[in-house]
Amino acid sequence: MNVISSLMEIATNPVTTGGVTTSPITYDANCLEEVCGSCAMVINGKARMACSALVDQLEQPIRVEPLTKFPVVRDLAVDRSVIFENLKAVKAWFPSMDV
Repeated sequence: MNVISSLMEIATNPVTTGGVTTSPITYDANCLEEVCGSCAMVINGKARMACSALVDQLEQPIRVEPLTKFPVVRDLAVDRSVIFENLKAVKAWFPSMDV
């Protein structure tokens, strides 16, 4: 099981340690294949992708935090708009080709 799967489980049944139902955790995830980087977060003090961080290979207890270089939207979700604006400014993409 990876960290993102664990977060999905927590979001499915969000309860406090006292057993009280609460709002689900907010995080970003997209491809879940270590390609897009949307699930990047700080895991045990190291920035990494939650889709490739395996729970049984991490020091316990696992500590997850939002990325530190971006404004926090809520919980583990951060505002990455500055990245996309910079990519647009330098046109850092390949144009699609009509087939």
